Amino acid sequence: MSVMSSESSAGAALPKGWQAFAAKPDETTAKAVAKVLQEEMNPSQADASMKLIAKTLAERSARERSKLSRLIASQLRGDIARGFVKAYARINTGHESKESMVEYFYAFGHLATSTLPGAKAPSTTPVGLDPLKLDPVKEHLAALSLIKDTDDSSIKRHRNNIVASYCAFGIQNVRPKPHMVPLLIDFFAGSTGGVTIETQRYLARELFPWLQKDPIPADPKILTALYHAALILPSWSFKPFAAQLKLDTIGDSEQARRLRALVGKTLTG
Repeated sequence: MSVMSSESSAGAALPKGWQAFAAKPDETTAKAVAKVLQEEMNPSQADASMKLIAKTLAERSARERSKLSRLIASQLRGDIARGFVKAYARINTGHESKESMVEYFYAFGHLATSTLPGAKAPSTTPVGLDPLKLDPVKEHLAALSLIKDTDDSSIKRHRNNIVASYCAFGIQNVRPKPHMVPLLIDFFAGSTGGVTIETQRYLARELFPWLQKDPIPADPKILTALYHAALILPSWSFKPFAAQLKLDTIGDSEQARRLRALVGKTLTG
């Protein structure tokens, strides 16, 4: 029997509202699913339902999986959140790369359970996710930066994916949203090696709209970040952003000339 039916082959009922979410995935229907999982079930009771949700996600296209999983993930909390991450990871093995899984769920899992990167136990101060504030995201990234590559081989392999995960989850949930811009600048100004192109492009598309109102400053870090973000986008995707960038104040540094040339090539190409 299909996981889209009202019950699984083992008789476990899908959460109330899941059919509506599967048909029209958005914040409203995701909240309905999360509400049932959070308020009407304990972690053990929710496990079977989360496995069915996870299996449904795993059978969708990569783009759909990304959208649906992030919608649900952004609504869940605590033990239920941890259970969903584990269920999705188990079901999804072989469907998504390890890098994609880290980018989708690392920040969500650690913020929802108030567990700093590298910590052995959750913090005594819970992280509020509705809405998410910038400070916990910065705190988690600061904790990540203190972990040496020699201390944790998994961190060493996926450090950039973890940073991207916090950036993606932050831009989706931190309010006010522009507070995330400095973290996106940091991300693109540094190394993005190993981060999936889908996540890089998503973050680039989220960054540029917030930098079109005011003149771009002659800050080498900002100019480097914008150049890298522009490079990762297809020319047709970057062109509308390029047309709105105010570059008169960026100076004549190497970083400025490089960005100006890329913008010019995009607009005339």
